[in-house]
This record gives sequence, C-alpha cells and structure tokens, in this order.
Amino acid sequence: NNRKVSGRTYDRIFVRHWDTWKDGRRSHLFVVPSAGGDAVDVMQDIDADTPSKPFGGPEEITFTPDSKGVIFTTRNVGRKEPWSTDFDLYYAPINGAKKPECLTEKNGAWDTRPAFSPDGKTLAYLAMAKPGYESDRYRIILKPWPDGKNRVLTENWDRSPSSFCWSPNCETIYATAANTGQKALFAIDVKTGRILTVVKEGSISSPSATGQRIVYGLDNLQSPVELYSVRPDGSKVRKITEINSEKIAA
Repeated sequence: NNRKVSGRTYDRIFVRHWDTWKDGRRSHLFVVPSAGGDAVDVMQDIDADTPSKPFGGPEEITFTPDSKGVIFTTRNVGRKEPWSTDFDLYYAPINGAKKPECLTEKNGAWDTRPAFSPDGKTLAYLAMAKPGYESDRYRIILKPWPDGKNRVLTENWDRSPSSFCWSPNCETIYATAANTGQKALFAIDVKTGRILTVVKEGSISSPSATGQRIVYGLDNLQSPVELYSVRPDGSKVRKITEINSEKIAA
C-alpha cells in the first residue's frame, strides 16, 4: 500500500453518531419472497436509515394487512439530519414498483412504531408533537386504513407510551409507559380513551395480547427480564419463565 494518507473528507454531518463513525453507508429495508427470489430494496433512492440509528429495531417496520406493502420509519431530511427529529412513516409496495409514500408528512416531529389492528382496519403508531424536541411525549395515533382522518387516542394522558399491542378484538390497546419510578402496563379503550393500570410494579416490556391473557417481559431490582402473563383486568399474574432463578438464588 503506497498511500501516504488515510484521511476522509466530510461535506456534511453527522461525522460521528454516538459511538459510530459515518462512512456513507445506509441501512435499507429489503423484502425477500418467502418462496425465494431476489431481495428488493423498497427504500430505493432514500438517503436515510431503517431501522433508525442508533436504537431502532423491527418495531419500526410492519407489513400491511394485505401483505402487498410495508410500513417503515425513517428520517429522510437530507442535511438537516443531525438536528431533526422528523422521523416519518412511509408506505412502499413490496415489489418496489413505486417510490415510498410518506404517510406523516404533515407532522414535523417524530412518528414511529406502526402496528395494524388484527382486523386490518386501523393503523396505530406513536407520534410526538414538537419538532426538534427529543424528550417530547409520545401520543398514540389511530389512522383508519387505508384512508380516513387520524385520531389522537391519548392526547390528555400525561404519560408517554413506549411500546404497545392490540387486543385480539381490536377494542383495547395495551401500552407500557414510565409511571412513578416504574414502567407500567396500561389498558387503553380504543373508543373512549379510558385508561386502566394492568400491572403497576416493575419494568414492563414487549406486551403481546393472546386470547384471554397478556404476555409481557418484566424486570426489577431483584431479577433480570422474565416472561409473565396476566388477565386484561390485572388479575391472576403468572410467571412463565425461570431462566435466571438459580443464578439469583446463588
């Protein structure tokens, strides 16, 4: 190697994001047919990342009810990226036949975590209201699919949901949110917005409603994450896993 220098020229920021130097590469969303075939970059020419950097994951991506499209979260703002919180939801056909369509263009703040109701009629997602403010409160937004007027389900709730899931009958959304030093699990009535606490103690994560029970992860100062289940009214909590019991007892 006869190179005498190893420098890199940057004409835009980020130069470094958290613990990673930027090298011009992006994380794009590809769709591969389950029966086999070529991977399709559904983001095409978008100069942005999906999942979002540095903490985003699969919760930012979901297929449409007809399986012909995909919804994903990305921050497509060009040179404004370092100081922008304008993450948007995009729709793209899985065959890449059309360029992605921005579904949340009117909101200049954060939009993320798309999740369709089991009947496929409503898209729920989290949204902030204040552009540029990373610590803003998330609201749960309900969007009739494919067309209709958005409704803010939790505008008057002084909590910021972080993860959520639908009930099988589409009547309730179960959401986690920071709550008086804990991270509790709440039940939110989709029609009225009425909120009930299901599990108050511990740090709850990744709720999933199955049948007559809700499965979730729980950790606290006495134990790492274990799986539990509970009835929708908060009764009859059951511990499902004991992965760490022996180590904790030692």
